[in-house]
Amino acid sequence: MDVIGTNCPLSETVGQLLLSPERKATLSEYLETDGSYTPMILGDILGLVWAVTKDSGSPRSLFILGPVYTGDISGDMAERLIEPLNISFSKKRELLQSLKSVPTVSSSELFRQTVILHRLVSGKVVQPSEFIYHRNSGERDAPAFTDKDIRPHSPFINEQILLDMVRTGNLEYHQALSTAGSASSGIRTKTSDPIKQAKYSVVAFTTLCARAAIDGGLSADTAYSMSDLYAEKVDSCTTISQIAAVSHAMYEDFILRVNRCRGSSGVSRAVQSACDYIENHVMEDISVETLASRCGYTAYYFSRIFKKETGKTVREYIRSAKFRQAKILLATTSLSAQEISEKLGFFSQSYFSSKFRESEGILPTEYRQKHHSR
Repeated sequence: MDVIGTNCPLSETVGQLLLSPERKATLSEYLETDGSYTPMILGDILGLVWAVTKDSGSPRSLFILGPVYTGDISGDMAERLIEPLNISFSKKRELLQSLKSVPTVSSSELFRQTVILHRLVSGKVVQPSEFIYHRNSGERDAPAFTDKDIRPHSPFINEQILLDMVRTGNLEYHQALSTAGSASSGIRTKTSDPIKQAKYSVVAFTTLCARAAIDGGLSADTAYSMSDLYAEKVDSCTTISQIAAVSHAMYEDFILRVNRCRGSSGVSRAVQSACDYIENHVMEDISVETLASRCGYTAYYFSRIFKKETGKTVREYIRSAKFRQAKILLATTSLSAQEISEKLGFFSQSYFSSKFRESEGILPTEYRQKHHSR
């Protein structure tokens, strides 16, 4: 992990943060990922952000763009962020002085430059929706993925493109996110705290997505329950990286649910109500008897009509719902596979891992590594 060359004027001070022991481990892990040349957005507790990509022609080399800020950080905010660092007072003053020279760009501009860098280095074209957003749990990383799918105050047409994707359950939403992402850096607020600004944006956009999902046929109970759930997740986030992962999971979750809902026109109200109940209580132990009782049917009759209308048994549907939730938890939290297994009510971690691989084609640990949100 030696620096071959740099034109960064802040390389001595800020470079110490980029090449800390923990950060070197992160970069080494990214470097050793076989066959993956997807750019990685990397950040730290100070809100500094770098874009990292590999050279396909020289597998031992990394190209790094940055650092930048993707939100305004006041002098007072910078001092509060620096204070917990285990360095001398003089070093803190030196670092604070250096941070004043770090440029601030919109996340969409950073994404655009990352796409250009990646193409120059690897010859491959990627979309921002394909980026890896890495959060090192030990350092509370803060990559810049704050505004890619948040456009409450963006031009009207871009907002409508994003929300129409939700209304129609359109699975081709990645390109729309990338296009809309170039229009604005997100919701504008008076706060100088980029974490708060990102939270405001995601919560506002979540509300709009919930309303769009209802227009698309998702039950109001499910949509508003999801909105509350994701608002709570956003509120508990401590880094922009965590907020980013929750934001992406929220948007994708709404689209997938509307897509399933619109694709099930032959489902009766009773079965749709049971499906909604399963989605909203996926962490609980749900029995066929409970679902049947809510619909006023016997367990035997309910099981028959459920399989006929959905193409899955009740148990199969419940397991699919649990795996959808597991993927969200793997991508947006630092919970271990064991903890997720317990939360979702599986018999053991090995059983959970086995069934997850049977369903998704990869192990939970591999899914987490692929989405890089540990």
